[in-house]
This record gives sequence, C-alpha cells and structure tokens, in this order.
Amino acid sequence: METFGPEVADVATAAGYAPDPEQELILDLQFAIGADGKSVAFETGLIGPRQNFKTAALKQIELGWLFVTEQNLIVHSAHELDTAEAAFNDLRDLIESTPSLAARLDRTVGRTDSPGIMAGNGKWSIYVRSRDDRRLHLKYKARTATGGRGLTGDKIVLDEAFAVTRSMVGSLYPTLSAVPDPQVVAASSAGLLGSEVLREMRDRGRAGSDPRLVWVEYADREQGGCRDPGCSHARPPHNPPGCALDDERRWRRFMPALGRRITVGTIQAMRRSMPPEEFAREFMVWWEDPPDAGGGAIDLDQWTALGNPAAPMPGSATVVLDVAPDRRKSSIGVGADAPGGKTLIMATTKAGHGWVVPMLRQMRERRTITEVALAPQSQAAVLIPELIEAGIEWHNLTTADLGASCAWTLTAIANGLLEHVAQPDLDAAVANARTTRRGEVELWDRRDRHIDITALVAAAAAGHRWSLLGDYDVLDSIG
Repeated sequence: METFGPEVADVATAAGYAPDPEQELILDLQFAIGADGKSVAFETGLIGPRQNFKTAALKQIELGWLFVTEQNLIVHSAHELDTAEAAFNDLRDLIESTPSLAARLDRTVGRTDSPGIMAGNGKWSIYVRSRDDRRLHLKYKARTATGGRGLTGDKIVLDEAFAVTRSMVGSLYPTLSAVPDPQVVAASSAGLLGSEVLREMRDRGRAGSDPRLVWVEYADREQGGCRDPGCSHARPPHNPPGCALDDERRWRRFMPALGRRITVGTIQAMRRSMPPEEFAREFMVWWEDPPDAGGGAIDLDQWTALGNPAAPMPGSATVVLDVAPDRRKSSIGVGADAPGGKTLIMATTKAGHGWVVPMLRQMRERRTITEVALAPQSQAAVLIPELIEAGIEWHNLTTADLGASCAWTLTAIANGLLEHVAQPDLDAAVANARTTRRGEVELWDRRDRHIDITALVAAAAAGHRWSLLGDYDVLDSIG
C-alpha cells in the first residue's frame, strides 16, 4: 500500500499550512492507495475540539484533491450557509496567496482580477486546471433538508456532520456507486442527541469493524468524573470544586493544538464565557447520547420512516408555545395537515425566549393560525405579558391537554399517521423522549434538567390541537 500523504503535506506546507503530526497521519490515511489503485478509505470521520485540527485538515485534504490527485469534482457541504462561505473564502485565500497554486487557477472562468473563482447567490466555486489540462471543480454549498442528491461528486466533505440526517445519507450514498473512486469525509464536534448518522459512524469507528472507515477522534471519553456526581458544571467563578470541565490535565490529553496555536488561557476564557453544556460539547467533545436504560418512548426507526423533508409549508396551522424548564430554550410548535390524512408537526427551537412572540407575529402575517396555545402552569407563562402587549390571544393548555397530546403523538407515530420534516432539534428531542405518569395521565418526562425536549413538547401539543381543530373554518369567527 502506498500513500500520497507526503505529497499533499508538501503542497499544504507550500501554502503556509504545514500539517501538525496528527494531520500528517490523517493525510497518510486519507490518501492511501490499495493494490487495486483505489483509495483505501471510503469514509473518514474527523471529530475533535474546536480550532484544534479539523478545519485545517479539511483544507489540506482539499488542496490534495485539487493539486495532487486532481479530482474532477469535489463538493464541500456545511449545515449553515455562513460556514460554507467561510470555508470557501479560507481556501481561496490560501490558493491565491501561493504563486505555485494560483498559477493553476482556471483563467477561462471568473473575472480577470480573480480567475478561477466564482461567488454569488449562495454558490461558491474554485476552478483549477489539471496537469493534463482538465478542469477541476471544487464547489461549496449548504446542505438542504430535502436530501443529499445535490452533493454528488468524486469526493464529498460533510462539514458540521452532527446535522447530517438519514434522509441525506439515503439519497447521497447510492449516487456514489457510479463514481470510480468515491470518498466521504465527515468533520464535526461531538454529536447531538439527534445525530444518528454521525453516532452510527462513531460506533463503527470506535469498534474498528469497518475496514474502509478512517476514524480520528480526539475526545474526553470519560465524559464525567467530577468530584461531585451531581455536579452542575456551572461556569467560573461559580464552578463546583473538582468539576471535570476545569481539569487542565485532561484538556491536554485530547486537545492536540494546546500549547501550539491555543493557550490554556484561551480555553479558560471559553469556559468562563460559554454555557457549560456547549463548552462540554465543543471543547471537551462530550457526546449527547440517548440513555441506554429502558429505551426511549418513541421507536426511532418508526420516527425516521415518517420523515418527509420535502413536505410543503402549510397555509393554515395551529401553534403551541413552550419554554424549557430552565428557560434556556423555547420552541414554537406547529401542527397542520399532511397528505394522506396525516398530521404534520414541526418546531422552531432557539435559545432564550425573547424571539418567540416576534416570530409568531411574522407567522400570523404569512399564514392562517387557527389557534395559539400554551400551558400557563409551565415556564411558557413567561411569554404571556408579551402576548398581551402584541394583542395575541391564546388558549390555555391544562395538564390533561398535555397528557392527551403525549398519548396522541405516541399513537400517531405507532400507526404511521404523523409526518415531520427531519429537523435536528425535533429529532434530538424525540431520540431522548421519556414519559412519566401523574395519576392516570401520561406526560413527557422533563425532570432531568440536562435533557431538553422542548421541541417535542411544543410540536406534539400543536399536532394534537390541529387534530382537534383542523376542520375549523376561519370564516366562522368573523361576525
């Protein structure tokens, strides 16, 4: 077996982006060639703390694909448009500032002062001429909820892979079967609860069970070990003594750039500034895994089968507002009609709650909202003054209503009568959903403050309210 890794490292070094020893190993594995002349690796997973090795490794790999192995079409995708644009700008700057690489830019494309570069309307491309004068194309794009067919190329990068869904993989991977030597590189921080695709790749990688998967993970595998088992992980200066998030010796085990490009002071500043759960995921690489004991309340295979990312946005809907018990997040749940007599549920989830009523007002301008509802006995009551000020009426949901929505949702999923659009926040909530009983009423279990199911609570209640009110005629309320 041979590898083009050293040649790729030379190109990266010439561009002022010399690889660290960890990145040299990644390049050797990524560009290893088997006896059949094809790449040994089909998939590569790069998981680690922010600003340590992943972003640079992706740039080095893409330089190698363009200037060493000369791939015809490379697609770099990200979950967010801004992330895709930033990656494009970084590699473009590297190439344009390196004379030996800039000389290879395709001068038949782009402006005279920026040959080989195309940018605009959410699309970014770099064009290079190969040594035998072929046009090589590296394009950047944001992934859409409708799947992965548009990502097909000779080599694929899935940046922010925590947000890759099964539907994307289901539409992307079969298209690669016709590619002579396909490769997929997935890069991410630790997975969320809804990161099923990345979690499955992680499990294969850690087990060493897939001969064509390269798995590189720098992470705090302990994911705990605080002096106090009930540690809140609060930020300094309120951090409990012996909190694992403050263990500098532990940081050095899985932060390869610490002491090179990143200082201990920088990580300490991040610890003081970031919410504990975000610091744990982004810098400690603590995965959000569904609890093993007892299984979840919802069959994830059934839930995934009911996903339809291409579902059209409804013109009429019910809305339920919910706020997490710790008020860190809020959700607007939506229930509406779906084809085949099904009920569509969706949820928009963001940090805090100041955004909820302004977004609700925008929604009411664009479509018919037959009802707005919330549970005043919950943290959603914090929204009531803003609703009053905005002149928006709402329906009070009782505990019995919430119990009915829980039962309705579980039954609708089991019977295939529900549809959703594969949203990461809602998928994550479903993956971690548990129920509890209050007398005869079954409710979503929200007692664990470390688990957020706000999106599910809102969407389930909205779907249930739509099932009760879906035949409502807005004209009945006039006059």
